[in-house]
Amino acid sequence: MRAGTLGLAIAEARSAFITASAGAGLSVNDVAVHGRTATEPEIILRTLGVERGAPILDLDLAEAKARLEQLPWVASAAIERHLPDTLYVRLSEREPMAIWQNDRRFTVIDREGRPLADAAELARRGNRDVERLPQVVGANAPGQVQKLLAALERVPAVAKRLKAATWVGDRRWNLTLDNGVVVKLPEGGVLTALRQLADMDATGKVLDRDIVAVDLRQADRMVLQTTVILPGMEDEKKKPGKKT
Repeated sequence: MRAGTLGLAIAEARSAFITASAGAGLSVNDVAVHGRTATEPEIILRTLGVERGAPILDLDLAEAKARLEQLPWVASAAIERHLPDTLYVRLSEREPMAIWQNDRRFTVIDREGRPLADAAELARRGNRDVERLPQVVGANAPGQVQKLLAALERVPAVAKRLKAATWVGDRRWNLTLDNGVVVKLPEGGVLTALRQLADMDATGKVLDRDIVAVDLRQADRMVLQTTVILPGMEDEKKKPGKKT
């Protein structure tokens, strides 16, 4: 028997077996999903590509797993057949960490900067968790947010007050706190600067003073800005060669 003929015979035998198995009760009657929070059930079913009554042995589990892991919210997936009639799907979803604002669009991202969903759409669906997420601003902000979040997690006194973070000049962050105070972070040594701010606030209540900004861009000093600097005035106050 030629290879092509043999392959065709095997395929026909497999098809006949799968059809017979469905007739014997081995067909999809239920899809049990665990670990799902953000991913819509209908999207999961559509991605699996199965319908009620389909032969349960006909589903390629590896391919279905790969398709599920292409969904924005899904970090990993596992699929099992629980014979005679149930598919068991276990998902591990990505955690939303911030809302990325760019070109008038607001996108929920995870800690790695991966886009997850449109923030406005989630809000329309009644997802109130979106309102509690801090905003990150800037075209390249998602690529830098992981390092910032890692530093903030180690300084919870500052992290809990964060409302927004703006990626400035493609090299450093400005943080906006819950009282409107702007914290200007340095290009490097972000964790050290955040700890300095937390220590100063713990001992001197710096963030409760009548200030509009805290400048931490220089490692050897903290500058408190008590009045709003009008456009153009900041350049006059800067020393030659000082970066912004």
